[in-house]
Amino acid sequence: MADQKASGESNDSSSPSSKSVPPSKIVFVGPEDKVPNDQIALNFLLVSGKRKEGWLFNPILSVEQVLKIVTDNWPSEFKDANSSDAPNPAHLKILHRGRFLDPLTTLDGNKIPKGDATTVHLVVRASKEGEQSKSEEPNSKCCCIIL
Repeated sequence: MADQKASGESNDSSSPSSKSVPPSKIVFVGPEDKVPNDQIALNFLLVSGKRKEGWLFNPILSVEQVLKIVTDNWPSEFKDANSSDAPNPAHLKILHRGRFLDPLTTLDGNKIPKGDATTVHLVVRASKEGEQSKSEEPNSKCCCIIL
């Protein structure tokens, strides 16, 4: 299996399992590789059509943990001309089978199949920078008078 961590180093184990793949290490599998029966492989698809395939995750991870791992290892395929930074995990949502996954639920609890690759949509919500700048201006007041 052509496994690799996000840092580009080879994984020490030849067969990733829930005990050998800690949440801090990302293992990718290629489309021709078999997904271990005790792991979940997610293919992330952005609204823009950009995708990153073969992320292996432990089924007991929460959706919130998965989003944190994705942002910590933000793929170069997802970077655009406007921003090279990864979004805040709170600005991400995973859409699976037509519904947004609750961040506090596990992958297994959302019935994402083990031992197979599943494509999910990764929705990036725009940050509310305009609202932050308004709150940072304490003396700015606006009013409209219609005569």
